[in-house]
Amino acid sequence: MNKIILSIFLMFSLHSFSQNAAPDTIFVFNANGLTDFIVKKVPNKTKEELYRRTLEWITTSTKKPKDVIVSQTEGDKIKFEGTKNCYFATNFGGVKRCTDGKYQFEITFKDGKYKLDILSMSNLVSSTIYVPGGWHAMPLTKSEDLFDDKGKIKLYSLDNYKAIAELCNTLNNSLFNFLKTTVTPSNGEW
Repeated sequence: MNKIILSIFLMFSLHSFSQNAAPDTIFVFNANGLTDFIVKKVPNKTKEELYRRTLEWITTSTKKPKDVIVSQTEGDKIKFEGTKNCYFATNFGGVKRCTDGKYQFEITFKDGKYKLDILSMSNLVSSTIYVPGGWHAMPLTKSEDLFDDKGKIKLYSLDNYKAIAELCNTLNNSLFNFLKTTVTPSNGEW
């Protein structure tokens, strides 16, 4: 009996700890919507070095860096956007459709850390008699578009918002790993 109680206590403790583990270092989707921003520490790197290396990351990660960078303030912040083909999935009447996604982030820098802020997320909607086509903004905070009257997430939203969090974390991990290194890989190096 004591082993059962101890097991339950340990499971509860681990679950509680895992819910609170480093909330500011990953994007999550929960009852309040998507995490607004994260702050990631990069020890022993100056603000200027983080800024310069982030520009290098964008240059090596994209085909047309000048088209991706929306704006920048020298040594302080960079705003960039990107698109992802067939990113969002919706299920209407048993038919699964996918739409393209577009995102915009802003990165600000301080000595030894950066802040990655998601500014917007949109999906490309085909024109119908009910909806005009084009890019439609997706709510990133708690709204009636995401949750029903009882406060439960609408099923058609859940997969998309998990995908948004995954995209944000993938971009952040790629940036963080790049910033930790000191050598910029070239296309010809192995």
